[in-house]
Amino acid sequence: MTEDDLLTLKCEVGGEGFLGSVADPRLPELSGWEQVGDPQVKITSPGNTPATYGKKTFEFLLRPERAGNIKIPEIAYAFFDP
Repeated sequence: MTEDDLLTLKCEVGGEGFLGSVADPRLPELSGWEQVGDPQVKITSPGNTPATYGKKTFEFLLRPERAGNIKIPEIAYAFFDP
């Protein structure tokens, strides 16, 4: 990658429950990356159940701060499953 490239980092959370209450994932310290703007968020679900089953997708636009290979650390996401 070069400093002129952009990368879209996509995170998906899916299952049953009220998808509107699913919070944005907190990105870890992204050494070597700059986040460009706010994440784009989209909820998709099958049939007529728009908020109770499906997935919520977060897309983060990242710009590298230097050329070369730059690692993106693991993203942890906590959730409740009764």
